This record gives sequence, structure tokens and C-alpha cells, in this order.
Amino acid sequence: MTKEELRIRLGANIQRERKARRMSRAELGKHLNIVEGTVGLMERGERGATFLTLYKLADIFEVPIDAFFYGMQTNEDAAGRRRKSLTNMLTGLSEKQLEYIIQMVKGIRDLELSGG
Repeated sequence: MTKEELRIRLGANIQRERKARRMSRAELGKHLNIVEGTVGLMERGERGATFLTLYKLADIFEVPIDAFFYGMQTNEDAAGRRRKSLTNMLTGLSEKQLEYIIQMVKGIRDLELSGG
């Protein structure tokens, strides 16, 4: 895969996730501290993303970083089913229960990032 093909795949996956959340380019840019035009360049594959930007995107969209390169492109249906299943499991939980789950997930992500 060429660098250009990788940028195009990355951009398509960023756009797909942004649209799935009904988020505008301007809103995403605000979360990333970049201008709307830069988001457009990334989505069209005309500009790559730094590791820091990918990390922020993964946090905003609540997906692992590698999903921008692999998961969303090849396993989109399976990922959609997992998200729906997870949403169903979370429905009806109290705020306290949801906060507990969020803290557990953050702990797991932190552990993975630290190499543990």
C-alpha cells in the first residue's frame, strides 16, 4: 500500500466516523484544535494525520487507533454489530454504573498505552 492509499483510507474512515456521529467538520476541528479546512484535507486524503491527531480522533470517536487503518475498512459490519450490542447492554444502566464502566475502559486503554 502506498502512502497516498493509506492517507485515502485513513481519511475515508475519519469521515465515516464523523458522519456516523452527525458531527460537522467544524465541530471535529474544534475538538482537534485544527481548522475545518484541515479536517477536509485529511478526509480527502490530501493530508495525513499526526500521531497526536490520531490519538485524539480515537478518543473522540471511542475507537482504537488501528481501526482507522484496518477495522472500519474491513470489519465495518462486525464493528457495527458490536457497537449495537454494547449500546443494548448499556441501556437502562444508572449514571453511577455508566461512570464505573467508563473508568474501567479508561483504565484498560491506559494499561494498553503504557505497554502493560
